[in-house]
Amino acid sequence: MEMFAFAGQLPTPLRLFFYGRFYPIFYLLFGVGFGIFLRSAMRRSERPRLLLVRRFVALAVLGGILHLLQPGEVLLPFAITGLLVLLPLSYLPGRALFVAGVLLTVAGVLAGVGGLGLLPGLFALGFALAELRVPERLEESRGRLVGFGVAAAVTALLTYGLIMLGPPDIAQIRLGMILSLATAACYTAGFLLLLRTRIGVALSWVLAPMGRMALTNYFGAALLFVPIGTAIGLRDSSSWDLAVLLGVCILVFQAAVSIVWLRMFGYGPLEWAWRCVTYWQWLPIGGASTRAHARTHTRADTGTSTGSGTGAGIRPAPGTGAGTGPGASAGTGPAPGSGAGPRIGTGTGTGIGIGAGEGGSERADEGDGDGGRGRGRAGA
Repeated sequence: MEMFAFAGQLPTPLRLFFYGRFYPIFYLLFGVGFGIFLRSAMRRSERPRLLLVRRFVALAVLGGILHLLQPGEVLLPFAITGLLVLLPLSYLPGRALFVAGVLLTVAGVLAGVGGLGLLPGLFALGFALAELRVPERLEESRGRLVGFGVAAAVTALLTYGLIMLGPPDIAQIRLGMILSLATAACYTAGFLLLLRTRIGVALSWVLAPMGRMALTNYFGAALLFVPIGTAIGLRDSSSWDLAVLLGVCILVFQAAVSIVWLRMFGYGPLEWAWRCVTYWQWLPIGGASTRAHARTHTRADTGTSTGSGTGAGIRPAPGTGAGTGPGASAGTGPAPGSGAGPRIGTGTGTGIGIGAGEGGSERADEGDGDGGRGRGRAGA
């Protein structure tokens, strides 16, 4: 909306606590989702990386369309970085991935090219966390989360103090990137700890549906904010209070729509289209009608189902086939910030179902890491 030319023109609260603070979270969660999806794709396909290429190409197309409306959006850079960085790194083991992610993140800070310079490193770090199954062990990590959050807060305060000393611009840019990373880390730890409280239950009820429709909500937010903001005079203005109010109204609207939509369907509209392109076939959009259809129609099929929640599924078929076993899934999707602008969605738990043989499972339903989605159903 061209409301500012540089960060110094932003109101102080927006600049300190919001501007650029959520993109690192979004980047990291996208990497986590990539790792979870690749794990699922390797079980489901002999050529899992071909699925990922289709996935990134489809994301690039969406990003290109959105770029016409709002230059500077992140879907197109996400797709390009995924193809050029994440796919090659997918051949590395988890610990090597983590080292690569740290080195790329440090290189991004030293390069001093802005927030997108952090993209490759945080993508790789998120991917490494998924490979090392860190999201699935968060329930056991309260003490570590507290320590991590405190360390991040101290780092943010020290970095801000250095910035206030007025170092040269070349140093300020890099200190600003460190401040963004530290603040984002502090927010992440605080949010994960908040989810363990009673307030967290209410937050999950509101945010989880938004997380499962992260791509739709991110795309839709731009479709709403840009034309409405232009109509009410935000373009080239400094009406930040009005801009914040519009953003909050859109967020509340999307929260309500997400809850209602997912009571009828299993996926958001863009999430469903993305899956169809990824697997290169017409897939059901899910919901109650699809589950009823799956129960009344049988065919020979083989599939794997993973998702959040706790569950184990056993469904013997007239031929041969049963689904059982532990598994886990966590996901996040794009605002940029993810998983979370963006949203933050995580899901952990167990639930793998495999059905094979004549009259086995109608289809394998999976939690493939799209914006924290996970269904926790097995063999049905």
